[in-house]
Amino acid sequence: VHTKEKPYSCKVCTKTFAQRVSLYRHKFVHTGQKPHSCSVCDKTFTRRANLTAHLAVHNKKKKSELV
Repeated sequence: VHTKEKPYSCKVCTKTFAQRVSLYRHKFVHTGQKPHSCSVCDKTFTRRANLTAHLAVHNKKKKSELV
C-alpha cells in the first residue's frame, strides 16, 4: 500500500523520505562521501547503480578497441 507518509527525515536539512534507504542515500549530499569507485579510472559515485552504469562506458571502449 502506498501512502504519502514520509516518516524519515534528514537531521541536516529536514527533507523527508518514505523509505529509510532513501534517507540513507540522501546523507551523501551533506557528507560528500562517495563510497563506490571505478577500478579503471578512480571516478567515484554515491550510488552503486551509477558506478555500474559508468562501467559500461569502459566496457564499450574495450569492445571498440578490439575491432
